[in-house]
Amino acid sequence: MHKQLNSIIPSGIDIQEMLASQKMIKDMEIDISLTDKEFSCLFSSALTKNDEGIPESIILSFKPVKKVHALVNKLTGTKARYSFNHMLGKSRVFQKVIEQGKLAAKNELTVLLTGESGTGKDLMARAIHEASDRSQMPFIAINCGALPRGLVESELFGYEGGAFTGSKKDGNPGKFELADGGTIYLDEIGDMPLDVQVTLLRVIQEKRITRIGGNKSKQIDIRIIAATNKNLEEEVLKRTFRQDLYYRLNVLSIHMPSLTERIEDLELLADDILVSLERKTGKKNLSIHSDAMCLLKAYHWPGNIRELENVLVRAACICENSLITPRDLPSAITQNNMKIPKPGLTVMKKNEIDIILDVLSDTKGNVKQTAERLGIARSTIYRKLKKYGVSIEWAKRRSV
Repeated sequence: MHKQLNSIIPSGIDIQEMLASQKMIKDMEIDISLTDKEFSCLFSSALTKNDEGIPESIILSFKPVKKVHALVNKLTGTKARYSFNHMLGKSRVFQKVIEQGKLAAKNELTVLLTGESGTGKDLMARAIHEASDRSQMPFIAINCGALPRGLVESELFGYEGGAFTGSKKDGNPGKFELADGGTIYLDEIGDMPLDVQVTLLRVIQEKRITRIGGNKSKQIDIRIIAATNKNLEEEVLKRTFRQDLYYRLNVLSIHMPSLTERIEDLELLADDILVSLERKTGKKNLSIHSDAMCLLKAYHWPGNIRELENVLVRAACICENSLITPRDLPSAITQNNMKIPKPGLTVMKKNEIDIILDVLSDTKGNVKQTAERLGIARSTIYRKLKKYGVSIEWAKRRSV
């Protein structure tokens, strides 16, 4: 580094005095400034003695904090561990999302993931990190909505020793420091308090953080991926979210489609979930009866994939002969579809026009989505409407 030793070690530390007292230092965090950048190190000292046990010299070590954090993250499993191969779906809308994610992985721009809860925003964030040049560095995820208001800032940016009652003696690094060199995933960013939004905006702009109770900033190198199930533009209008922060985050925006928007992927997702449930339940060859599948496709899924997993876990546990039938599904799904089909009958046998009109109403008159949910052709929808003397225009107006 070609630096004088006295300009590197913390002020107040005298090597000769340390040698005389034999009191060593272990893992003191210090900042070292070079001509073009600065970085944090863990400073330690070790005493060496001669054969007669007399102190002879002191060995000083400087461990880059970024490498220490990377090692800790590797040992503790703080990695993304998911790739785009884990994201299942053949629908056109979902394939477009995958393409956007792969494009985001090729650059360093900030990403904002939007969409309802349970649509896979977390999985997308991890896949982007895993496919990026930062894949060998930490992936740190934090749920901004789950943190107590008083702890948000200290969790994100860390604190110095004695910064507040109950704080650790030696202080604590925040998530941004732990993510240095890698990616930080800010889930539920829309729930972040306004005062913390100000600090986050400054961190994004300056790429530096200051711990609570500290007076020295530290340079950080991170990629930010944020996610929300809220409409941040509306939150800006309500003044619950800063407009300038919104613009800083909304550089690359990826909207995760709801399960209803990609209902043709439901069967593929369900099969994948059942494979994992076979190991957990001990049941082999778990499958879904066609009548039950029709009910699943016609349901509106407010909880999206997370709700689908919950429904199938319950159904897999109570079903007989490893076959999930309508009777194994929650009433919210069966009642949503008028009547539970009797064994040997399909959904399209009795009350078929009522079912078609109900699903048309749910899809706001979209014939293609209605056909996909019911597992029938669009031509069948038109034929059934004509059979019962219902015009498609009237059916669409009824759905408004």
